[in-house]
Amino acid sequence: LMSLGKKSRKNLKYYRHLLEREIGVVQLKITEPTHHEDSQRMFDTFLHLEQSGWKGEQGTSIAQRKQSKLFHSALCDTASDKGLLRWYQLFAGEKLVSKNMVLHRGSTLWVMKTAYDEHARRYSPGALGLTELLKTAIEDPQISSVRMITNYPWLDKWRPDKEVYYGVRISLPSILGRIACLGLQTLGKDWKYLERG
Repeated sequence: LMSLGKKSRKNLKYYRHLLEREIGVVQLKITEPTHHEDSQRMFDTFLHLEQSGWKGEQGTSIAQRKQSKLFHSALCDTASDKGLLRWYQLFAGEKLVSKNMVLHRGSTLWVMKTAYDEHARRYSPGALGLTELLKTAIEDPQISSVRMITNYPWLDKWRPDKEVYYGVRISLPSILGRIACLGLQTLGKDWKYLERG
């Protein structure tokens, strides 16, 4: 957290005090669901929180994209079955203001998705939730790193090490598969078509 600039640390401290003064005591709750029902209940709460904001308005929330919802639901179920899923929920009093979907594997926390209450935007709830998550990771001797599966500009204030990652789409070696690959190439300039050798 010391990598944060002095101004960012001061702002986060200010937002936290303002949130506590106007809404309620700020508290991080970490939940590790072990049953599908608990996992899905936590996932549904996340979906509602995410969809209530700008992602919902733009139609890009997980709940509004069928394949994304199926993928993330299966991810949550599988990860909870294996004891890898954690939900980091930041509350102000009784009000949920941010929620992070996290996979804990080995000594690494993988922050998969973040959602926050748009009505609490003036308190910077996403940044406060991530700050509290990082504090608990620092205090836990079993955690050596926290990885973000995103590249949002607001994360730059923490000065993270950035890694390049690649998306791979595999299609069948049929005419329909080739057409799909060509279609993807036209949509994204960086897509490359590789034939099996």
